[in-house]
Order: sequence, then C-alpha cells, then structure tokens
Amino acid sequence: MAISFRYRVFSGLLIWLRPTRTPMTLTQLKYIVTLADERHFGRAARKCCVSQSALSMAVRALELELELVLFERDSKGVRLTPAGEKVVAKARSALEHSNTIDRLAKGAVTPLSQPLRIGICESYAAYYLPQLASALKYKASTAALAFTEGALSQLTQQLLAGDLEVLVASHQTISGVTARAVSEEPLVAVLRQHDPLAQFASLPLAALTNENLWLPGGALRQDIIDGCAALLESVNRVTESQLGVHTLLQHISVAGGVSVIPRSLANAERLAADGLVARTFGEEFTRQNSLMWRSSFARPQDIDALAKEVVNLCARASWPQVHSASEALFVDNNCW
Repeated sequence: MAISFRYRVFSGLLIWLRPTRTPMTLTQLKYIVTLADERHFGRAARKCCVSQSALSMAVRALELELELVLFERDSKGVRLTPAGEKVVAKARSALEHSNTIDRLAKGAVTPLSQPLRIGICESYAAYYLPQLASALKYKASTAALAFTEGALSQLTQQLLAGDLEVLVASHQTISGVTARAVSEEPLVAVLRQHDPLAQFASLPLAALTNENLWLPGGALRQDIIDGCAALLESVNRVTESQLGVHTLLQHISVAGGVSVIPRSLANAERLAADGLVARTFGEEFTRQNSLMWRSSFARPQDIDALAKEVVNLCARASWPQVHSASEALFVDNNCW
C-alpha cells in the first residue's frame, strides 16, 4: 500500500490530517519479489519494465505502509531483512494464487470447459443424445457433461429451477427462457411396407383422404399439430395417442395407418425390420430444432459451441432427395 498525507489550510494555518492509505497492489508485490530475486534495483527495474526510481518509490511506499524495513540497502547491493524474507514469501504465494485465478478466468471463457447439464426432449433423445454425447466427448474432455432425457414439460421445469443449463427441444416461447432455432428438421411419413401408399416415392396429400393418421404423445404431437395443418386436414381421421414414437410404430406395423416422425428417427434398416417404410410428403413439413437456456445464463460461448454441434448432427442426418418407390428413406442413425 502507498501512503499519502493530506493537509488543509484554515485561516492561514496549515493543519496536518490523518494520512490516507491506498490499497496494496499486486504490482508492488511483484516488485519486491523481483527485487528479492535480483538483489539489485537496476536489474529488478529492467525486469519489471519500469524505471529504477519508480520501482524504488513503490518499494519504499510499501515499507512505510507495513512499518517494516524489507530490504537493507548499501553500496554492495540489496539484502532482505528477516521480516522482509517473511513478507516476500507471502507475496510470492499471493502472486501464484493471482496467476491461478487468472488461468481459471481464462479457462472459463473457453467453450465447454465448465460443467454443463443438457436436457434433451424425449422425441429428440434417440438420435441426438448418443450422437451429441459422442461428439462432445472429445471437444469437452475436461468438462463434466451430464445428459437428461425427459418430457418437455419436465425438462422445462428443471431448466427454470437451475437443474439444467440448456435444453434441446422444439422451439418454445417461455418466460425467462431464451431460445435459439438451430435447424429445420423435416417430418416424414411412416407406414407398412405393403400399404398401397408405399408405391409413392413422395406421398401426395390427396392420396391420404381415406387414411387414419396416428399422432404420438408428448412434444412431437404438438410439433405435428403446429406445423402440419395441411396434412391434418387431408386425412380421413386423426387419432391422438399417448404412445411414444417407438411403441406407436410397433402398433402401425400391426394395425396399419400412417404416422409422422422426425427425419432423424427414419432409419431404413430398423423400420424394415418391423415391416415399415418412411416416405417424404408431397408438401414439406418440418419441426424447428432449438436450444433453450435461462435468460440469466452467462456462458454464451457454451451455447455457441453446442449449437454448432447440433447443426452438424442435423446436417449428417440427411438422405437423397429423390427415391424410387421401392426405396425406403435412410438416415445415418445407428443409435436408435
């Protein structure tokens, strides 16, 4: 710390006031540590990139503040006093802790370097959870990443309560939550291989007038209701089930009908094993994939890095745009 003396003039009299002190600085600690190592004011000043007088004044100010003589000065150089040895040892430790704090601060702004709890909506989890975990394993090797799968309502509550940092789900408008749309994912039809409609490479909506459209439960059903109005109007009947996607597909393989799933779940080999195929619609229907996080969440670099990975996953979940009637849609998804 440095000391400054204050004076005030009253009616021509010079009055001495109590000295004020300025906080001890890391710079002063750096100076005394360097001086202790170099044992020479000139060399220490050059190492600290300051003038010799500036370093000498700073060291003297610290000695005045501590009311200690830290260095013996003579024509032969500079030597630490016993009290100075103790103070320099503590100063050296303080500088090391300061450097540690600096490294921690710099590390905190590195994307995916801090613990991150990610919620994935159940209609996304089968594809996104294993793929995202695999992609982040190498890019966030030092961070503790935790994934949670669940219903959108449950995950939203956890997000707002602070139990999750970010959520992968369909775009929602929720108070206190910021959402970023990262991609548009096509929705495709699923039906039995031997259904007459399977002859179409792309299902025209006019061909669905006698069909029963089965809707899965959960957030995916709301995605379909919100984004597929023309499809819902074109079918003979809409049945809203409480079944999950995979259970509903098993039901369709036995009872028939048509359902809608995200492109990321349209794995041709697995659908074929259940006697099913996937087809695009004559009109494109999509759901909006988004990242959501609390508006108060203060790590935008993590959101940016996670958004990039989700976009990459969506780009990999692709297929040729033209299919023959005998082809089923194929998506590179070996995790479902």
